[in-house]
Amino acid sequence: QFRFGGERDKALVELQSRELHGCTITLSKVAESQPAGAAGGAGGAPPPRGPPLGDEQVLSMLLRRETAKAARDFRGADALRDSLKRSGVLIDEGSRTWRADDGRSGVLPPRQAA
Repeated sequence: QFRFGGERDKALVELQSRELHGCTITLSKVAESQPAGAAGGAGGAPPPRGPPLGDEQVLSMLLRRETAKAARDFRGADALRDSLKRSGVLIDEGSRTWRADDGRSGVLPPRQAA
């Protein structure tokens, strides 16, 4: 599931009419029956949203997360990731980037040596 409509639309265009194992891929947009995150929340409600974070706060939390991961404090790193997510900041480890709900984005801090 895509959290940003623009990403979904881009993927739709890129994959439309491609072939996979001899079959042509056909995609279309389907209206969501419930808001994103509604299925997993308590009582069907989406998880509560934290206050929006400024760029310095985001970068500080990302750096603390990298430091926690380097120290093998994965519980702490996950807690920071979850806190960022509640504030509308998603982390993409594959591309080493972050993106906020309001469209801001950036590169993750360099990985810390153990």
